[in-house]
Amino acid sequence: MNKPLKVFITYSHKNRKEKNKLITYLAVMRQESLIDIWHDNEILAGDTWKKEIFSTNLPESDLLLYLVSADSLASENCNKELAEALTKKDIRVIFIISESCDWKNHILRSIKAPSAEGLHPNRWEPQILGDIQVLPLEGKPLNEWNPRSKGWQNVVAGTRAVIHKMLVREDSAPRMSEREVDAERALQQGNSLLMLGQIDKAIEAYSYAIELNPRDAVAYNNRGVGY
Repeated sequence: MNKPLKVFITYSHKNRKEKNKLITYLAVMRQESLIDIWHDNEILAGDTWKKEIFSTNLPESDLLLYLVSADSLASENCNKELAEALTKKDIRVIFIISESCDWKNHILRSIKAPSAEGLHPNRWEPQILGDIQVLPLEGKPLNEWNPRSKGWQNVVAGTRAVIHKMLVREDSAPRMSEREVDAERALQQGNSLLMLGQIDKAIEAYSYAIELNPRDAVAYNNRGVGY
């Protein structure tokens, strides 16, 4: 049996009620041992909050749930946590739209990671939140659902589907070496760059993937498409 996925909740402290409601609606999945939940209210007296967030709990998380509100979009701390999560290849981010706000135009930024062996920088292209699939359905904010419980249940159903997919993938995926993981990351980066029309950068990413894993036929094929 897989161990529970660690869920990190990012929220503005002005939205504590919504954060607590989210935890309540995720309770069944906690009881099923599908997830463990962490949020900054679990930081104890005497703890260093930056260490607890950025050195301990966020890097160990599998899934970040970002409660989107006008306050969280304006929060420096929330967006630092989000940028850190977007940098990590193993953390999936789900955006939950809690209220009507200008979320569709919010620019997602990542902290630039160091290059792998100095050969190929890990470049992350900024995205617009409006281009990403969010919860609830079609980005309808929770405050517009009547009753609101239907919106929350839509969030639960969408989150459960993601968690199930992550657990199935984890259970079926063969163990990969660190070099193979880096090669797969470079391949996916190349795919993203190719879709963005950044052909030269895509070819560079595919070449790095081939250098790490010379038997990766997909990387050769996609580099050929780039050429």
